[in-house]
Amino acid sequence: MTNKKKKIQHASSQRYLNVALSSGFIYSQFYHFGHMFRSKRAAFRDNLQRTLWTLIHCNINDNMKAARNNPAKPALCTPSSFDIYFGEDVCELFEESGDVIMERTAYANGTGSLTIGLDPRHTRIYKIFPALDRLKRIVNWAVNDHYRQKGEKCDYVFNHVSSKLYFDGKKTPPHTDIAFSYDHSSPKQHNSQMPNTPVAIITIGADKWLEFILYTGCGQGKEVDGERSIKFLQKSSSFVIMDSRDEFLDEELTFWKHASHLVNGGVCLSLMFRVAQNTVQVYKSTGHLFNPRMIGGNGSKKQQQFDTGWRKYGGAEGHAETPLYAKMKCEKMKKIQDELGSYVARKNRVIRP
Repeated sequence: MTNKKKKIQHASSQRYLNVALSSGFIYSQFYHFGHMFRSKRAAFRDNLQRTLWTLIHCNINDNMKAARNNPAKPALCTPSSFDIYFGEDVCELFEESGDVIMERTAYANGTGSLTIGLDPRHTRIYKIFPALDRLKRIVNWAVNDHYRQKGEKCDYVFNHVSSKLYFDGKKTPPHTDIAFSYDHSSPKQHNSQMPNTPVAIITIGADKWLEFILYTGCGQGKEVDGERSIKFLQKSSSFVIMDSRDEFLDEELTFWKHASHLVNGGVCLSLMFRVAQNTVQVYKSTGHLFNPRMIGGNGSKKQQQFDTGWRKYGGAEGHAETPLYAKMKCEKMKKIQDELGSYVARKNRVIRP
């Protein structure tokens, strides 16, 4: 249980955030590299650009998305943010049909798979590539340094990166990264993310709000009436450490959910560095899941949703994309690559193996 206090009700968003941070009303906060770490800051920005360039040219593969009971649509077309996952290889398992099966760290493969709603038959968890690995190591050092300076636990090891693309009004609704028991007293056992670990959020591109909303009650809870949300304005290359204590009940039996959306349009990439305790089996060459489990089992309502979407839009194995979908996909991909590409210096526009 964490200790939170009610805050001033009338102030600018920045003033409200500052008071909330100074009083312990919220634990999550921005991280800034100090003057002593200018070389680390330079390496951080350099590898962030290299990561962005590689990701937008190699890792945006559309999938059918049917979150909860919504009809299946291409993920590029849904209102929610576009998800891309990168995991660390734990071990090599065996060979299957000429490909190697790997055990790889995973996120959103528990209850999150229903909320996010991607077709598991086409979901990929990519291996963390070199530029992203270098960025992860710097981010890991910074987060542990942050907690070391506070005299707190500082031995976190990030092993998974979940990323989200924001464009065309896409957003992430209020949620907690950890699933809790119904009375919100303790984390559930099947969480993909290790409970009591922070998440480092790095953004590049257009300005985005990371908004914390106060909730109370059992289950999903309900928003606390009359309580202001706390907003972090994430500009390009911003670095937020999201503290797990904010998702736990405080003395007043309230907790924070967070949400994200763009400020004034454009395109933004958000990278979330996590400590994952869940792993899945994937094909080494593609990152596709080995023996993917359909929500509800084979022949379930969810599978029928996905199959209807593939028939309507095309793009699944053996099915050509419909002309309308192919045109839309090309336009969205060009927008993403052009707008985000403008944040990458020419020297970093090289994809290395």
